[in-house]
Amino acid sequence: MGDVAVDLAALAADLEGSGYKAVRPLARGGMGEVFAVEHLALGERRVMKLLRGEYAHDEELIQRLRAEAKLLMRLSHRHLVRVLDFGFTRSGRAYLVSELLDGEDLRARVKRTGPLDVDLALRLTSQVLAGLEVVHAAELVHRDLKPDNLFIARDGDAEVAKILDFGIAKILREETRREIGHVKPTADGVMMGTPQYISPEQIAARSVDFRTDIYGVGGTMTFMLTAEGPFPRSNVLEVLRAHTVEPAQPPSKKRPEVPPAVDALVLRALAKRAEDRFQTAADMRRAVEAVLAGEVASAPSEAPRAPASQALAAPASQALGAPALPAAVAPSSPPPGGTGLLPRPIAPAAARKRRLVARTVDAGPIEESFEASAAPASLSAARREPAPAAQGGLPRWILVAIAVAIVVIVGQLVLLLRGTGG
Repeated sequence: MGDVAVDLAALAADLEGSGYKAVRPLARGGMGEVFAVEHLALGERRVMKLLRGEYAHDEELIQRLRAEAKLLMRLSHRHLVRVLDFGFTRSGRAYLVSELLDGEDLRARVKRTGPLDVDLALRLTSQVLAGLEVVHAAELVHRDLKPDNLFIARDGDAEVAKILDFGIAKILREETRREIGHVKPTADGVMMGTPQYISPEQIAARSVDFRTDIYGVGGTMTFMLTAEGPFPRSNVLEVLRAHTVEPAQPPSKKRPEVPPAVDALVLRALAKRAEDRFQTAADMRRAVEAVLAGEVASAPSEAPRAPASQALAAPASQALGAPALPAAVAPSSPPPGGTGLLPRPIAPAAARKRRLVARTVDAGPIEESFEASAAPASLSAARREPAPAAQGGLPRWILVAIAVAIVVIVGQLVLLLRGTGG
C-alpha cells in the first residue's frame, strides 16, 4: 500500500496544470501505468495510461502511444474503447486518456467465474468481431488480441465487449502512417505479440494481415470456453513451438458440452495457415451468429480417424478426429474486390498436403508479453524460411525453438539494458 500511495501522490503533483486529478491506480505493466483520473472541468472519471518514468524520454514509445491515441480517436464503435485525450505531464511523461468502463477484463472475469456459458462466449465473440470489422476497414491489425485486452463492460442489464490496447497495432496503409506520424513500421525479423495468443506468422516474423487477428480471436474463444489458452505449456518456447507445429485441440476435449459447431469455429480460426482461417472478421462473425441462432447443423461429435498415411494430407481438424466443419463454417475463397491484402482463391484444404506434429504436454498457462522493443530489428533468426531436408541433423522444430530462444534472450537483454540505462 505504501508504494501505491507514493505513486498516487507523485502522479498528483505531476498532473498539476493538466486538467486531471489522480484518483486511484488500476494497473502497472513493464513500460506503463494505468490510473483512474478525474477531469477537473467536467467532473468526469476517466482512465489515464502513462509511460513509466524510466521511459519518459523514449521517443519511439512516445510516438507509439501518440499513434494509438490518434488511431482510436478516428474510430468510433460500440465495441472499441473510446480515446478522449493525449498529452504530457509536468515531468514529460506521455499519457493517453480513455473512457472509464464499468466491468472487468475477460481474464479477470473467467478467473472469477470459470469458463463462460457457451452462448455468452459466442455473443461476446460476435461483438469483438464487429469491432474488428471497423478496425480492419481502417487497414489496421491489432496484433495482440487476448483476454487482457478484451473488456466486458456493463451497459444497463447488458454486457458489452470492448477491444482495448492498440499499442502494437500494425498500420497497413502508408498514407495513414504519414498522417499519424508513426515512427516507423515494425522491422522485419521482429516478433511482436503475447506467446499464448500469438499467430504462427508472428512467431516466424513474417508479414501480418487481418487474418492474424482472426487467430487471436480463436485463441481467446478457447480461453472463454476452457479457462486456458490454446496451448497451455510450462515455458515460452514450448508455447511458441506448439503454435507453429501442433494442431489446436477442440474446446470440447476439455469441456465435453461444447457443441461440435463451436469446436469447428475455433479450429478454423486457429488454422496454422492464414489461408485456412476465416478470411475476414465479417465472415467469422456471420458464422458465429449462425451457430448462435442454431442455423448450423451440428456435425458428429466424433469423426472417424483417417489412416496414418492419409492424416498428413487432411486438414488439422479432420486429422485429429475433431468435428468436420459445418457448411457455414467451412473454408471459402476470399471475397472479390477486397483490400488486396488477401491471397488469391486457394484449392480446397483436402487437396493440400501438410505435415502435422501432434504432442501433448500438460502444464499451466504462460503469461509473458513481448513489448514493442523486445528485439532489435537486426535479429532475423526467428524468420521462418524453407529448410532443406535434415541429413542427420536436429529436427526442424528444435532448430525453430533455438532460433526463438535467441530472440527471447536477446530481447530480454535489450530490455534489461534499457532499464538500467534509463
